[in-house]
Amino acid sequence: MELNFKCFEHFPALQTDRLTLRRIISKDAKRIFEMRKNSRNNEFILRPNMGNVENASEFIRLVESG
Repeated sequence: MELNFKCFEHFPALQTDRLTLRRIISKDAKRIFEMRKNSRNNEFILRPNMGNVENASEFIRLVESG
């Protein structure tokens, strides 16, 4: 099965009173690091804790490149 990547060409911003979902951007690196370094946040996800902000920036670049 192949993904239709055209559906991701425009990533919509979805917003409620308590939550905003939007495309990840490079300015999010510090926040991503804060979330991913916390072992409680990763308790049920099979991934290692993030080591530093540069790892978060690398993750964002990977997501942006598709």
